[in-house]
Amino acid sequence: MESLLNEWHLSESLKNRHPMHYAARNGNVDVMKALISRGYVVNCMTPSELVTPLHEASSKGCVEAVQFLIEEGAWINARNIDGATPLCVACAAGQTEVAKILIESNASVNPAILIDPLNSPLHEAVMKGHVECVKLLISKGAKLNAADRHYGTPLHAACVAYKINIDCILSLIQAGADVNATIVHKAPLHIAAYRNLLSVVQLLLNYGADVYARDKLGKRPKDLARSNSVVKRLLKSYEIHPRTLSDCCRLTILKSFVVGKNSIIIKQLGLPKKIVQYIFSC
Repeated sequence: MESLLNEWHLSESLKNRHPMHYAARNGNVDVMKALISRGYVVNCMTPSELVTPLHEASSKGCVEAVQFLIEEGAWINARNIDGATPLCVACAAGQTEVAKILIESNASVNPAILIDPLNSPLHEAVMKGHVECVKLLISKGAKLNAADRHYGTPLHAACVAYKINIDCILSLIQAGADVNATIVHKAPLHIAAYRNLLSVVQLLLNYGADVYARDKLGKRPKDLARSNSVVKRLLKSYEIHPRTLSDCCRLTILKSFVVGKNSIIIKQLGLPKKIVQYIFSC
């Protein structure tokens, strides 16, 4: 115990952290118990960042420490200086097991978006490409089209992510995310076209993205694509050759029966295999 306190005092990397933060981030429950017996509080915050021990344990995936802190009365929806809750930081770090514990302990899946750029657990998960966290949050009722003022909806954030995870994008769309949602008149297709993300562009188009949508400067997705790129040619093709009646019907069926809460209904109707393949030909 004394050696831990000495190490904490000497650590520059944990400047402004309390011993409780240090113990929490290392998952050391015994030390936290000892600290509490000495008068340290479970919900101590760092003075500048407002980080709690639960934030620390959640970001590091320390399951036992998270459980202990919750049992001791940790603020489950505490906000740090960026507005992030422990669930936000757990999802940003891809800590699915911790996220489950937090949600089961009544952590808010949809905390109010107070501060840009991000403080929604779903935004955090898709930005880092953590598909298991994304699926968990969706299953627990995360708002698919909640937007901040910087990135936009989670689907916008997924397209902005440094490392694109197509499974995250597909999970959002199939759960009912609006492929034509706009932020400052910019749709996900604009972002994907600008970043030359061919697989994402194709996926968005397959789920009904509007190639004629214009951003605040009046530009369509093809105008943002690289010259002579496959993405630009694909977008031009969709502009020149409008969707077929068959494809329009498929999209209508998808929007009505496949995405969202009724995503499994179509497979329970006993339809011929070819029709099911047609509907899911995205």
